[in-house]
Amino acid sequence: MVSIHSLAEFDPQSNIVHGSIHDITKRREAEKTIERLAYYDTLTNLPNRKMFINSLFESILNASENNSKFSLLYIDIDNFKNINDDHGHYVGDLFLKRVVKRLKNFLGKNCNLSRLGGDEFIIILEGVSDVKQLSDISNKILSNLKHPFKIEGRENFISASIGISVFPDDGSTVKKLLNNADAAMFQAKNIGKDSYCFFSEELNQSIKRKESIKAELRQAIKNNELELYYQPKIDVSKNKIVGAEALTRWIRGGESYLYPDEFISIAEESGLIFELDKWVLMTACKQIDTWEKSGIKGQKIAVNISALHFKEGRILQTIKEAFKHIPISPKSLEIEITETMFMDDIDEAISILTNLRSIGIEISVDDFGTGYSSLSYLKKLPISKVKIDRSFISDITTDNGNSVLTQAIIKMSELLSLQVVAEGVECKEQVDLLSKYGCHSMQGYYFARPMEISKYETFFKNWKN
Repeated sequence: MVSIHSLAEFDPQSNIVHGSIHDITKRREAEKTIERLAYYDTLTNLPNRKMFINSLFESILNASENNSKFSLLYIDIDNFKNINDDHGHYVGDLFLKRVVKRLKNFLGKNCNLSRLGGDEFIIILEGVSDVKQLSDISNKILSNLKHPFKIEGRENFISASIGISVFPDDGSTVKKLLNNADAAMFQAKNIGKDSYCFFSEELNQSIKRKESIKAELRQAIKNNELELYYQPKIDVSKNKIVGAEALTRWIRGGESYLYPDEFISIAEESGLIFELDKWVLMTACKQIDTWEKSGIKGQKIAVNISALHFKEGRILQTIKEAFKHIPISPKSLEIEITETMFMDDIDEAISILTNLRSIGIEISVDDFGTGYSSLSYLKKLPISKVKIDRSFISDITTDNGNSVLTQAIIKMSELLSLQVVAEGVECKEQVDLLSKYGCHSMQGYYFARPMEISKYETFFKNWKN
């Protein structure tokens, strides 16, 4: 169809109309293309974030006028980054197109589905606010997406997390409704993924608390409110302190302010963990240097490092920077990792840990036995030590199952030439039984709780004497 634009002018003297005709078809097509690029996603042809915001604003106006409700379903594909990393972005794009097709088939052609970006989608469900109905829809979406996607002859599996907010219960503005649905989606991921979560006032309070702790933690690092406490490791066969584990404490007004389990998880979620880990490493290295100069020699200090810090080899840069400023022997530093650190990408883990070992740093696997590590992983990884988790040690004298598993871990480690440390030792009976099984390195309340520097120094000197 051709679009015509005419300009005409009548001359009364000659009774002649003078004018011109222009074909503006291409201009109109260009305008439509520009408009489509502005409001629609080029990959999936779904409305984009800008178009969705306009639609959500209209839904709010209509619901307000009609005194009605509607809901948002914020959908995020779980671990989608792995698909791009493993198969490339071309396959990832095909995957997203198939996801959209499947969602459309389930929701119907007239569904209000938009792509916010990446692997995030959102649905406006007009007139739907009943909890049971929303739960049924969410469960069906999750079930629908779990069926295999066949792409380039290979079956691929995914899951998703869904966050739900309802107008006006969970917000009466575009920003509030969208942010609350997003927060609920992240909560669904936190509880294990492949699930849905409703926004609630409890969740709102939890979010506010996390934001507050995040802001305070940032200041705490700058204002030196954090301290390292040290818990000794004892070789009971030699009656000797063979090292210590450095544990972060948040001190305010001379007292413990927050437990590490709470603020460290928030540091990981917010990205502050890189700054926190760096502070821990630098502080531990400075303390080693101070002790070496003051006569407390030969201390091997173990520090816990977040799995996130190992991604892309960032830990190597942090450690090299620490050693550049603090001239200590790398052999005096030990890095403790958890099993989850190497489960995602075993090859990357081997490469990073090998580089650390080449510097001279020892690597130990913390909380061993609680994850999913196998003998094949332990054989491949350049580690020197495993720490038996306290959950095994706590009832080793009364639970035959834990007793057998502990013996197996000790024997396996011996066969692989790995050192073993038992953590969470709290009584002499545990010490005796572990010694009988062949584990001589231990730490726990039976020997000492984690201590501030001055108390650890006194403990060390008293033990030595």
